Amino acid sequence: MLNLNPPLALKDVSWIKPGKAMRDTTLTTVNSEAIIDFAATAGLQYVLLDDRWYGSEDPESGDATTVRARNLDIPEIIRYGSEKNVGVILYVDRRQIKTQRDILFPLYEKWGVKGVKIGFVDVGPQTETAWITETIKKAAEHHLSLNIHDGYRPTGVARTYPNLLTVEGIRGNEHFPKPEHNCTIPFTRYVAGSADYTVCYFDDWCQTTYAHQLAMAVVSYSPLQTIFWYDRPSMYHGEPEVEFFRQVPTVWDETKVINGEIGKFATVARRSGDAWFIGPINNSEPRQLKLPLNFLKAGKNYTARIYSDNNSVPTRTHVAVETRTVNSLATLDVPLHAAGGQAVWITPEKQFMIGKSFKFLIGLIFFGVFVTCTISAEWQPAGISSAGRSLSFGRSAIKCGASPCLHSGPAAAALCARLFSKNRKRTE
Repeated sequence: MLNLNPPLALKDVSWIKPGKAMRDTTLTTVNSEAIIDFAATAGLQYVLLDDRWYGSEDPESGDATTVRARNLDIPEIIRYGSEKNVGVILYVDRRQIKTQRDILFPLYEKWGVKGVKIGFVDVGPQTETAWITETIKKAAEHHLSLNIHDGYRPTGVARTYPNLLTVEGIRGNEHFPKPEHNCTIPFTRYVAGSADYTVCYFDDWCQTTYAHQLAMAVVSYSPLQTIFWYDRPSMYHGEPEVEFFRQVPTVWDETKVINGEIGKFATVARRSGDAWFIGPINNSEPRQLKLPLNFLKAGKNYTARIYSDNNSVPTRTHVAVETRTVNSLATLDVPLHAAGGQAVWITPEKQFMIGKSFKFLIGLIFFGVFVTCTISAEWQPAGISSAGRSLSFGRSAIKCGASPCLHSGPAAAALCARLFSKNRKRTE
């Protein structure tokens, strides 16, 4: 569908930033700023202020130019977020967009808002589709990214206006779907394009395991990915697997479906640069999968961080984290709990380069000699003292320090002489 749309219509797209968002379920300045503080841990780029921040959504009385939620200071949240590179996205119902669009978009740009989530759009009639396309274009004119929610599904217009980062058009985790549903949408809905699945994590109402939710950050393709949908930063208690959310990107260079059966299981692998992120998910029946890593570059070693369901792990999420060295010949065993999953993060193993490391080591030795030497600006005849521990030339006398293994004797004096040859030339 992308290729059925006109090519890029924007001259500058540098302001369009994919990323991960967490919504403020309390609509308070305190919680929004807590989300912004949590961003470094969770890898967030946005905080979302969802519906009701401006009060009524009535088509006649609703006014999305004014903050009506108590204890919510949007200018302060925008200011605080900008200090930590976290943007603000505002939810606006389609009824206010229809009546106030030409007022809201320039106003939000002036406020410093980075995006708008438009809710409950009408879909089907050509007039509504044309209005949505026009709205996407208008948003781009004011440097606003969009997330269009409810029934709207991708049309490919994001090729022309990439500020449309994502749409909904999916039964996401907002509705606590069964794992069978999650194992179906990779083969159905996601064929059409991006979908804001609203990944949950700490909320107890989820119908899957925690590792399953981690994996959904890979399975779900959405350049603007909403995570921690029903959560608050205070729910986080240092669970180590949250690093996967911090590391996982939202846009990709390559995608592979490793295996799957509609409604039963699916394994999706996506590459960003040299890193691979893999998400196996499972339905309500426990199963054992094999994960061949033959898509990795041959002849290279990689480090795999594996996040798995494990009831023996003494955290509320029961997710185990392990590290392995793997290569393209390896095959991982993937035991999946009922409604379970696994998340895998693979990066190239750091190579120990002998040549460079040797030069670095020699550099350290020279530096050690340098810092243990003192130069006294007094005239002494050039030559080595009888003790073999000082070398004098010109106006500088070099006295090496206390490390006998490196700096004692005539050899050390000669080494100091080479190190300070430039200094001798300057002072003579």
